[in-house]
Amino acid sequence: MEDSETRSSRAAAPPAPAPALTPSKVPARKVTAKDVARAAGVSATTVSYVLNNRAHQSIPESTRRRVLEAAGRLGYAPSAAARALATGRSNLVLGLVSDWPVGDNMGQLFRRLTPAFAARGHPFVTHTTDPGDHGGAGTDLLWRSITPAAVVVFDDIDDAQLAAMHAVGIQATVLAFTASGTGRGELERVDREVGQLQVQHLVARGHRQLGYAWPDDPRLEAFARPRLAGVELACRQADLPAPDVRTVAVRGDDARAAVAAWRETAPAVTGVCAYNDATAFAILRGMRRLELSAPIDLAVIGVDDVPTSALAEPPLTTVNYDRSELAERLATAVDSAITTGSYTSAVFDGLVTLIERSTT
Repeated sequence: MEDSETRSSRAAAPPAPAPALTPSKVPARKVTAKDVARAAGVSATTVSYVLNNRAHQSIPESTRRRVLEAAGRLGYAPSAAARALATGRSNLVLGLVSDWPVGDNMGQLFRRLTPAFAARGHPFVTHTTDPGDHGGAGTDLLWRSITPAAVVVFDDIDDAQLAAMHAVGIQATVLAFTASGTGRGELERVDREVGQLQVQHLVARGHRQLGYAWPDDPRLEAFARPRLAGVELACRQADLPAPDVRTVAVRGDDARAAVAAWRETAPAVTGVCAYNDATAFAILRGMRRLELSAPIDLAVIGVDDVPTSALAEPPLTTVNYDRSELAERLATAVDSAITTGSYTSAVFDGLVTLIERSTT
């Protein structure tokens, strides 16, 4: 209990002083395009053309360098809102991604696309959509919120959905995987080459009767379809029968049943192209349950070269592709579509490599 002296001293204590108020600083005036124009000795229109990378404008390289130097020296930061108002779009590149089970391989590609687009002046963001909703309610809200400079569609899309994008002002659209009549399924060609290299390696090892392990997850069809197409093409080119395609789940006994079926065909399948490394691991597990071993009883080749591929027993032969170079080439193609207004097909040949280990 407090005594009277304590209560008296507390009552007599002076109130805490109010915090001192300091006058706020007047913010510095924001640097404008006119300031850059004066510093560079050009018109504000020229500054706009240079900084917005406007197509169809012939600006001498010396003038362009002078404008960029002045903008950097003055710390000029263009207004994104003003730019969108002037050009009818933002500088953003949007990646539309379906509800995929994104593993390390696609994660690596997206991580490499961000700096690749940034080097060309385009922020890159991804938006996950429901399957087939590229022209539906979900993306309709997205188009009303932003108007990107370009859209990279990492999925199948039809011509009607493509027209819906163009209707809201998105003129540059690059289709990564497509069954539409546009013929611009750019990344399909990489996956076809993946399938072709799988077959070429098995043929070089003496195999003539091949199987293909199809994934059981329907969300992976956009990747599996062109990979199988590459396998089928390479089989025709080598005058082989069509591959024996069987669905293999990474869990359960599907793999054991598939291996048994491949072995029981006449003539028996001797080499299997797996959709990816995880599918190949399932096949190896199914083989062990049947007391079979790779490559003596069945050769197996995967895709992706995930870190555990080298740790498998036996170590897995696989196929991989250069995601850094793929990102650079895709970003170059998209930037060309933005700046020129016309699409130039990217060249994705030569990105696929074989990592030969012990399963073949």
